[in-house]
Amino acid sequence: MVKRVFISYRRNDTAPMARLLYDRFCRLLGKDNVFLDLGAIDAGENFEEKIGVDIAKAGAILVLIGKRWLEPGADGEKPRLWDDGDHVRGEVRAALQGKALTLPLLVDGASMPAPELLPSDISEISKRNAPPLRSDSFDTDADHIARKALGLAAGALLWEEPPLSRKIGSAVAGALLAAIALLTLALAHNAFLKRPISDSIGDAQTTILIAGVLIFGLVYGFRYGSRRRSLI
Repeated sequence: MVKRVFISYRRNDTAPMARLLYDRFCRLLGKDNVFLDLGAIDAGENFEEKIGVDIAKAGAILVLIGKRWLEPGADGEKPRLWDDGDHVRGEVRAALQGKALTLPLLVDGASMPAPELLPSDISEISKRNAPPLRSDSFDTDADHIARKALGLAAGALLWEEPPLSRKIGSAVAGALLAAIALLTLALAHNAFLKRPISDSIGDAQTTILIAGVLIFGLVYGFRYGSRRRSLI
């Protein structure tokens, strides 16, 4: 099974979606096994060398193609992809020359460019099957892409759905922590001002405060306990 993933994208095209996909794969594989240029290149590192090394290590390269991926340059000039020094072109070229799975992703309704619209060294990408990656169905699309990228069967589980007992336990723990925090606040208030909180804000407001804090603790704890956990 693939253990390292490289994400190629153009910042003015699909940066938000690339970040979401990066976070998803980090949860599956761990941060050290997922490359995204914003977080994986340290200050002072050689950008091109780092990218080349990480593409060589990757078992799957995900190429995000949005509606601006092939956007023409200023004054009707050819798209940046036609510039031999364009970093996206370099990433795609290196991916296609290697043995790793190169998987193009069509973001939010983008279409795959025709081969003749691409430089010859990356035109092969247009012949690859490209699954969609859509904002309004991100979870479903991302899980499908993860299975493809990691070489898993179509129905293979990626996540463990927590049992109800864990969700309830986390909710109770959240309410308990919220109650402790509220008690600490009440004791501090009494110690400094020599009067209970109810004397400062009123009985009704105090009741609302207590109920609000406990409800917040319950909801936050339940949501924390509901988080899916990676099975990879």
